[in-house]
Amino acid sequence: EDYEMMFTYQALLLVGHTVAAICPGKKAGETIKTAVHAGVPGAQTFGEDEGHNFKLTHTFDDIKPEEWDAISIVGGRCPEYLRTDEKVLNLVRHFLDKNKPTSAICHGIQILLSAGIKDRTVCC
Repeated sequence: EDYEMMFTYQALLLVGHTVAAICPGKKAGETIKTAVHAGVPGAQTFGEDEGHNFKLTHTFDDIKPEEWDAISIVGGRCPEYLRTDEKVLNLVRHFLDKNKPTSAICHGIQILLSAGIKDRTVCC
């Protein structure tokens, strides 16, 4: 989801954080295509338009979770596919197991649930 990715990334940078934008199977400098979802007049669903080509800042396989303070998972379509990726789930489990700040936007909750979030206080 374009807005979820772009806004989260830019807002965290704005307040001084180092942010790793990553995607499994992708390397730093490669891009991922995002989508913009908008309401369809008269329908109970959303349309999907092409968003930006978002440039990744880090290589997924090079990320060492112990070197990072928090994780934020965006929604959109990606969680439908990434919720079964063991590398993704193990990365998220590190943050959950170490009680590091962990957030998910919209469909990103699917990844938290698949990673085994339990016995936690969750705010939606």
